[in-house]
Amino acid sequence: MKMSKPSKRRVVLTALLLLPIMSVVCAAAEPLLDTQTEQKKTQQDKEVKELQRQQQIDQLRRDQSLNESQRQLDEQKPKPSVQSQPERQLQVDQIQRQLNDVKIEQQLKQVQTELQLNQLKTDHNSVRQQEGIRELQRQQQLDFLRDQQRKLQIESDLDRLRNPQPLR
Repeated sequence: MKMSKPSKRRVVLTALLLLPIMSVVCAAAEPLLDTQTEQKKTQQDKEVKELQRQQQIDQLRRDQSLNESQRQLDEQKPKPSVQSQPERQLQVDQIQRQLNDVKIEQQLKQVQTELQLNQLKTDHNSVRQQEGIRELQRQQQLDFLRDQQRKLQIESDLDRLRNPQPLR
């Protein structure tokens, strides 16, 4: 399809007339895009802060639980004036080691979570950042449940030591 000379001129003139209008439209859209980008960043910052707050709450709960277990364990330790059976003392020592291991693991998890969170903060891809935050939250919930399970097991062990079943 061949264009005639007047038709070509119209196309060129139309393009020249639209060029300034397109420049204005693009310039007007730029602040809107900047605003949207800033809003996304603000939302992501809020999500990160909420995740950090939730981590602190979960850590406080775990600490409180461990403190209660530690208190129960301390009650089970023999008083200086009372002689206890060597086997029972071995069990108490073993439970003490378990509690210490749980505390160390929690500290390690806390450091790992902080490292992952810092790494997520530097990610410029908002989708990947949000997915990372969600995965971190999911993993944190799993860790919390595992810690609760271990705590219940330790408390059960303490109860068993506290209330031994009579031999039949």
